[in-house]
Amino acid sequence: MIQPQEAISLIQNIKTKKATQLLKIEQIPNRVSAMDISATINLPSFRTSAMDGYAMKLAYINQTHEIVGTILSGEYKSFDIEDSQAVKIMTGACVPENTDVVVPIENVQFINNKIKVIGSFKQNQNIRAVGEDVKIGENIIKKGQTINFANISLLSSQGISEVLVYKKPKVAIFASGEELKAHNTKIEKNQIYNSNSPSLIARCQELHCDVTFIGTAKDSIKSLMQHIEKSLDFDLVITSGGVSVGDADFTKEAFDRFDMDTIFQDIAIKPGRPTIFGKIKDTFVLNLPGNPFASQIIFEMFGTILLQKLKNSNDIFHKQYRAKLKDSFSHKPRTTTLLPGFFDGEYFKVATKKLPGMVSVLNQNNSFIVLEKSVKQLQKEKILEVININNKEFVENYKDILTYE
Repeated sequence: MIQPQEAISLIQNIKTKKATQLLKIEQIPNRVSAMDISATINLPSFRTSAMDGYAMKLAYINQTHEIVGTILSGEYKSFDIEDSQAVKIMTGACVPENTDVVVPIENVQFINNKIKVIGSFKQNQNIRAVGEDVKIGENIIKKGQTINFANISLLSSQGISEVLVYKKPKVAIFASGEELKAHNTKIEKNQIYNSNSPSLIARCQELHCDVTFIGTAKDSIKSLMQHIEKSLDFDLVITSGGVSVGDADFTKEAFDRFDMDTIFQDIAIKPGRPTIFGKIKDTFVLNLPGNPFASQIIFEMFGTILLQKLKNSNDIFHKQYRAKLKDSFSHKPRTTTLLPGFFDGEYFKVATKKLPGMVSVLNQNNSFIVLEKSVKQLQKEKILEVININNKEFVENYKDILTYE
């Protein structure tokens, strides 16, 4: 049995595949870049006006100025501006070379078809310098960075139409236990609907993986091995539970027949101790507990980190949110505990229902804290670090996840 921090460290240090594909930028939101990208164009690439106004020479700003032309955004016009002349200019338009200030429209007064400046101005005021936004050679995308809409805007501004990204992890999921039935079938009194697999499929899809449901294995080594065989072309296979007779080693025995290298088995945590993580050739294996809440919360704690790692993302650790405890809370210290609750943006309220076999826990709550094993009581208003259960934000650097008394 290992401590939760050890399990996270072991996941952090696995070796992953580096398969890549070249995609158009319209196809890469939420994908992980497989390359560093630097700017090849200054932004702006020429001096531009920051507003609608009049370009002129600052040294002669107190004179009245003749308007000798207009420059619209996107136009290139060459003007040799004399001391008492000005050019009307629109936002984003190219500023004439021998001018060094743009006076806003609202700061001029018309006198006999000429303009008089009202107010004082500084050199290069309202003029955006070349490279003010982005300079040539500046890193704009890091290898291992997850691409978002803002990154795509920047890539577009550089004339980049394709980016090399890592391929999505391929995830296989199967259930075990003849008592489990699909949600679209009729069940008998001794049967239950399989809620774990649909939940895991949905969460993997939310985290932008390619997911396939292999099926439900019968309570036999042979059936389990058949499902495992179908899963070995995937990057990760996820199972939940053992068999209906309750022999927790039954599933592991099936995997061991494929010479699975066990990276860790059993975590000193509650709920979800009977968790196994291993590898068969190039396929990682995550065997989660069968109880619904235990399966979900363990996947949030460890499985999401594993998926981020398989995506080759730089950001693999949970983003934590500062919160205050809504009400005082007593706890029997024994082992590290995953404690669900509801976070309203300021306060964290501990869940009243949180048994491992419950299905509704995470439906009614949106976050959890990780109690250090010696915690007996937490006082109202205590500052906590909360992890969202529907988290899609991760960070690069590890931060202690434990809540102490």
